[in-house]
Amino acid sequence: ITVKNDKLTKEIMAKLVYNALHANVMKQNLSGFNTSYSIDDNETLMSYYMNIYDDKGVVESVCGMSLNDKDVSNDQIIISGINYYIGEIENAADYLGYKLKFYYREEDDDSRTLIYIEPFKMAELMIMSEDIEKFEGLGDKLTYFVDSKRKTVKIASDAVVIRNGAVVKENIDEAFNIKNGEMKLVDGDNNGAYETVIIYDYETLVVNTFNQEKGLLTDAIDNQLIIDISNCDYISVFSENGESLDLSAITKNSVIDIAYSESHAFIYVNSNNFEGKIEGISDKEREMKIGGVSYKYLEKAYNHYLMKINYTGLFKTNKFGKIAYFEIKGSNSLPGYVLNVAYKNELNEELMIKVLTTAGNIEWININPKAKKDGERIDNKIESMLSLKEKVILYNINSVGEITKIDSTTRGSGEDDTSLKQEMALNTDGHRWFASSKMFDRNVICSPDMIIFKVPPTTSSVRDTDA
Repeated sequence: ITVKNDKLTKEIMAKLVYNALHANVMKQNLSGFNTSYSIDDNETLMSYYMNIYDDKGVVESVCGMSLNDKDVSNDQIIISGINYYIGEIENAADYLGYKLKFYYREEDDDSRTLIYIEPFKMAELMIMSEDIEKFEGLGDKLTYFVDSKRKTVKIASDAVVIRNGAVVKENIDEAFNIKNGEMKLVDGDNNGAYETVIIYDYETLVVNTFNQEKGLLTDAIDNQLIIDISNCDYISVFSENGESLDLSAITKNSVIDIAYSESHAFIYVNSNNFEGKIEGISDKEREMKIGGVSYKYLEKAYNHYLMKINYTGLFKTNKFGKIAYFEIKGSNSLPGYVLNVAYKNELNEELMIKVLTTAGNIEWININPKAKKDGERIDNKIESMLSLKEKVILYNINSVGEITKIDSTTRGSGEDDTSLKQEMALNTDGHRWFASSKMFDRNVICSPDMIIFKVPPTTSSVRDTDA
């Protein structure tokens, strides 16, 4: 090492220390009265004084997963056929299939404990399930997308495929069919063909019940979905950040992602919850905008929960940031124009009103039996609701989409001055609409956030049906 300008930098100092620690020690050889010295290639200053050695190799087994069917406990790892204790190394299981340079301490009982690991430069690739287009078999290519650009990689003919913790030896093509998950590809020897494929295909659940003793999980959205993990030898529970948790973290209404096989269960318990208002929904992209941010949503959650434009509430996302849970919160006081009133059927006598919403949709909405109108309990329901026809109202809904409160232009005894009023004083703080616009028959000053309903005429087919 050359010291430039007679200055010893931190970088140079680090190299000096490294070289010193890795230098082979001199071994003394005694023969009678003669003494000779030789270099011991198997001993360095680190090993001689601290029992620390360095080596390199490929990670072949971690707890529950193996490239060669060799099992280890959760505190060990196998590198190139040799068992090592993990010690203080974090996320050691993530290095399955990697080629590592590592340091270990040789203990008094001849066991070895890792103290530092560093992967060699190699190819590693993570692909989300929604980006995979086609898998053409071992020894062939996998086609996927990155930012709408099609790309291909080669999978080695002798690649080890692990799906949800279990090595796949049959029906390899089926293992690559991932609905909601991710695939990790590792090319440990960096030769252009990926020889380790680790697949996680998750089922996202909103927990309804979890019987820890029986190992049974049920889904609050799909009551037919029951997952049994009682026979799994390996169960790992994590937060969405990858921190280890125990099974007690799984509670009712938790959003979890579980990738499971006969022997394994990998469970992520998500806590990424937030409240907001739905500002827009794209059915094509399966996205909704909340607080100016676009979120993907799970289709089964969208079909189950009442998620509509202008609804506010609590959202929970899964491991991949997709909305999986919605609970209506806050007032959710929504404007609407009442088009009609009817009973759903005579047997159940569920009263509904047909409303033109601010989203431009015409919807039939059920009235909750305990609903109030203008602050008062609705007694004579049909007559009371019929009085709202052809009028604008504010309505509140509950978590199952029933109207629980109606505020009409009539002020009831239980209301205050903040209720919807029929007559509003003119002010100069809004926009002026002129008669020439044919929208009004006289000049009107409107608030900047005024909502205008374009109501279908009574003879319109749109009005008479739910088209």
